[in-house]
Amino acid sequence: IKLQCQRMSPNTETRLVLLGKTGSGKSSTANTILGRKVLIQGSGMWDFCGRHLTILETPGLMDTQQTPQEVQRELRRSVSLLYPGPHAFLLVIRIGRFTEEEKETVQHIKLAMGSNALAFTVVIFTHGDLLEEGGNVQQCVIDGCPELYELVISCGGRYCVFNNLTVRNKEQVSEMLALVDSVLQANEWHAYCGRMLHTAEDERKLLLEKEKMLNRRREHDIREWFERELEVMDSDRSKRENTIFMFCPLIYKMWINVSLCGPMQHSMWKQH
Repeated sequence: IKLQCQRMSPNTETRLVLLGKTGSGKSSTANTILGRKVLIQGSGMWDFCGRHLTILETPGLMDTQQTPQEVQRELRRSVSLLYPGPHAFLLVIRIGRFTEEEKETVQHIKLAMGSNALAFTVVIFTHGDLLEEGGNVQQCVIDGCPELYELVISCGGRYCVFNNLTVRNKEQVSEMLALVDSVLQANEWHAYCGRMLHTAEDERKLLLEKEKMLNRRREHDIREWFERELEVMDSDRSKRENTIFMFCPLIYKMWINVSLCGPMQHSMWKQH
């Protein structure tokens, strides 16, 4: 599907994509936004305060036997389903330690849709009930993890906390939509479109080419090092052989002398 960048007017349809690894709370977050427990995986629509919302939940990342390329391809395919393009990505992260799987999830998103995708992203921290009473996610979670702090900054500092135990909590949905509006305003009310997907594909190809060049350079450096080591070994072996050859005549003479002197010394001992 060829997507075109389209400008939207405020308070019209808003297309949102939920991203995150399995277990992060994507389905619960989708149900909270929709106001009812209906969405398991796929898309759903709902009118919220006169605003038409379309929610697409992508398959969980990092939970299959797919290769990174297959995961990224599936991610791009899912995004292309929201024609003519999503207005914002909702990156769902469970409150707690920022795991290696979650870091890889972010990397998959950047590789599949380009680093520019983070400019369209709102981070949603789920399981807000795990925060201690009066706890602040900025102090308790974000500030304690440099990688997570950098991610939030890359997303324009846009984040909110969801407690999905209360599905009909309109207040937290309103807070999230306010952040989505800030995404739209920052991007001049343009959706993430096919042109950006193509740019992301160009970025990915360029990155792969750089990796290939780097690997070739490493191989070349290793080959040169190995050849130098072989030369040193050959040189050392040649030196050892020359040393042996130099001492061979001397050793031979010593052997002759010992051989000749042996019988003479024996006869002298007998005479005594």
